[in-house]
Amino acid sequence: MPETTPNLAVRGPGFRTFTAWTVLFMVGLRIAIGWHFFYEGLWKLMEPDWTATGYLVASAGPLRPIFTGMVKDPDGLERMTRESILRRIDERYAKLVRHYGITDEQRRDRTEGGKTVPGLDAFVEARKAEAAKIFEDPDFLRQKADYEKFLGEVRAMEASGNWPPYDLERWQAAQRKKAQARADLLARVEAPLRAIDAQVNAVLDPKTQLSRGKPRPDASQTEWIDWANMIALTAVGACLMLGLFTRLACLGAAGLLAMYYLAMPPWPGLPQAPDAEGHYLIVNKNLIELVAVLMIATTRIGCWAGLDAFLSALCRRRKCPRPPVAPGEEAPAQVGRSQ
Repeated sequence: MPETTPNLAVRGPGFRTFTAWTVLFMVGLRIAIGWHFFYEGLWKLMEPDWTATGYLVASAGPLRPIFTGMVKDPDGLERMTRESILRRIDERYAKLVRHYGITDEQRRDRTEGGKTVPGLDAFVEARKAEAAKIFEDPDFLRQKADYEKFLGEVRAMEASGNWPPYDLERWQAAQRKKAQARADLLARVEAPLRAIDAQVNAVLDPKTQLSRGKPRPDASQTEWIDWANMIALTAVGACLMLGLFTRLACLGAAGLLAMYYLAMPPWPGLPQAPDAEGHYLIVNKNLIELVAVLMIATTRIGCWAGLDAFLSALCRRRKCPRPPVAPGEEAPAQVGRSQ
């Protein structure tokens, strides 16, 4: 009888093989991305002056009209009107009065050394009169007319159908010129508004009023977008770190990263993002992190080391309850399903 040798088939590792190191680093990747999102959102929540207005106004690429359309007054023309500045002066003064608890004595005129010292009410009225005179100044009216004319030229460039409408350097120069002109005009119009804060601080009591801290700044041009962005970043980051609703959190993170990427895409022929830390071509950090969160969304990383494991076990227990045990019988052993 011939001797037979068993044919032992050796099966190599498949695509679904995960080692302990794979699990460790994938969980670490999930937590690292979660911390990045969580701290970014938390930092923005703690910064009272943070706003996404500048980022949206400076956006580039074919979706620029969509992002700039999220800003109430991207060109500042509404804030350069007489009615707007007078209304904002009244609103700011009312906010300061409520926040600091300014008394009637501080608001009314008083006599010191035989001289009448104007109170805060009189000071505010003087600033409103000063603001109204700005819109009667021929030099200001000329500067504003030149700015509006230049805005029309820029809009014509953007509506030409080509991106960029002409060479990149001239386009960047036009954007810088527009931003500088807008800043100069707004600084001149809002000077009386800024003076109110300084005068109020000069008359406040250091112990009972100044100790309350600064009030929240006035509403930005993108207030609801700012809050939505901050809350989304913080919530997505917390869920990724905890492994809670991991796949849903990954989809939320992917949506945020896609918007960040498309707001300032590193594509040829487009200006570089002003706060870019390096030089990119098509691929930047937002796109890399976007691919990473989509990869996490296709795995069970939340169940490997996260709260999703408890939720999954709870759902299975509700779907497959234990059968009733008759008296004198032993309960069947529960066979756990590997993750």
